[in-house]
Amino acid sequence: MVYPSGISFPFRFSEAGGVARDEGAAKVVSNMKALVTTSQLERVIRKAIGTVAYKQVLRSGLETAPQVVENLIHEAIIRYVPAAVGLVVQLTHEEQLDNSKAWICNVSFIFKNTGDPVEFSVKL
Repeated sequence: MVYPSGISFPFRFSEAGGVARDEGAAKVVSNMKALVTTSQLERVIRKAIGTVAYKQVLRSGLETAPQVVENLIHEAIIRYVPAAVGLVVQLTHEEQLDNSKAWICNVSFIFKNTGDPVEFSVKL
């Protein structure tokens, strides 16, 4: 069975001084974090990969904004990360000192290659 592998996201150096790499479920999480935190046309290479620009939706203050953004992220992950099955995306927020909201995307899925459950969170 072939497991995904490649450069870690966010980009960093390994303890040995080379470029850090991820494999298996860790690489799927790395890919998802890159996907969730970039918008389409924002990348230099593979411009179509990314989510629809959702930051304006969150800033709108609309009551339905979190559900709309959850759906946009869910659709992007399903389209670009086929190794994730049983995907659940949920947005939560933390109140900041200036009364603004810090949005957090919580993702859980089953890594298709091994059947292992995986969860992670990323700030938007």
